[in-house]
This record gives sequence, structure tokens and C-alpha cells, in this order.
Amino acid sequence: MTGPQRALMRLLESAFGEDSTGRAFVQNALRTSRRNALPAEPDALLDFVRAHLVGALTEELGPRMVSALLDDLSNELAPQPQRPPSRAPVAATDPPKSSGVRFRASVVLCDTDRLNRASLARSLMASSCDVAAAETPLDIMSLNAAIDVAILDMNIVDVAAVLGALLSKQPDIRVIAVTNDPASAETLIRAVAVKNYRIVPRGMRAQELGVLIKRLSVA
Repeated sequence: MTGPQRALMRLLESAFGEDSTGRAFVQNALRTSRRNALPAEPDALLDFVRAHLVGALTEELGPRMVSALLDDLSNELAPQPQRPPSRAPVAATDPPKSSGVRFRASVVLCDTDRLNRASLARSLMASSCDVAAAETPLDIMSLNAAIDVAILDMNIVDVAAVLGALLSKQPDIRVIAVTNDPASAETLIRAVAVKNYRIVPRGMRAQELGVLIKRLSVA
């Protein structure tokens, strides 16, 4: 898979909160366009998305989210400016510099509201987070990677079982509980013995959640 193709699949995964739905939309678009594979080049891929994917995605996600997805894809596929070469070599005695690699927190979103989940996932990915989605204990146990932080809608069905699965998957899991009933949330979280958690109100901005995730990840 080429870089442009991976960029499209990554953005679709972010929009839907998981990868299988986005892949299904792509496969259907390939069938209707009588193609065996996605275009490999950026411009051709954008043309394909506009011609064969936008309509179906708009029905599922709405025009605003699809417009944002197209903007993100265009930005990712745009040529990156090249840095001019350094005019002087770095002396051997200079102190070592940072590699520039940033820590990426692994976050799982436990929320059955697909549109809210997709919007939050896009914002968190832009804030250097790796994001997955889960609605049930089985979803959580099937995740391959370790989890640093779980953002949990306390109104989801079987929230206690979901918390139990999170602890079983990652005993030192950090939980951000989203609720307008903090007293009940804290009672439940303490009952299942989550050691590191924060309770936040509904409607908290994605930027604020991103800051909180970074604080919890290094705690």
C-alpha cells in the first residue's frame, strides 16, 4: 500500500472509529468504479475519492465531516517543502540533540455515539495520540496494543463490565470518565479499583482532553 493510500485508510479509520467500516466503503467504491485497487498517486486518489466515495460517505457521516476529511486528506497528500541543506557540518564535540520523536499516547474511546467518537478521534490524532474505539468488553480485549488512557462515556451499557475489561487488559490504565453525574461515576470507578482517573463533564473540548491525556500518560 502506498503512502497516499495509507493516509486515506487512516483518515477513514479515524472518521468511523474503527477500520472495517472504512474498508467496506472503499471496497464498494472499487466495485462500482470497476477498479481492482485504489489509485497510487495523490492527485488520482483525490479524484477517485471525490468521484466514488464522497457521496456514500456523506450519507453516513454528513457533509461537514466529509468536507473536513477531504481537507485533511488534501493536506496530507500535498507535497512537503524540502529543507535547504545545512551550510556547515555539526562539530563532533557538539552535544547530542533531541531525535525529535514525540511520545504518542495510546487512547481508546469507549463511546457508542459514532459521530462524537469520530470527531474526537480526529482531534486527538492531530494531537499526537494513537486512537482506537471500543463499545464492549470484547472490543477492548481484542485490541492488540497497550492502552495508556481510556476515555469512557459513563452512560454506555454495561459500563462496569467495560471498566473491568479495561483493568484486565491494562491494570495501570488511566481513565477519563465523561459524565454529568460525577458522584455516581466516582462510586463506580472506586468500586472496580481504578487507581488513576479523572472525571470530566460532558462537552469538554478536545484540546482540553488532549492536555489531560498528556498529563495522565506521564503520571
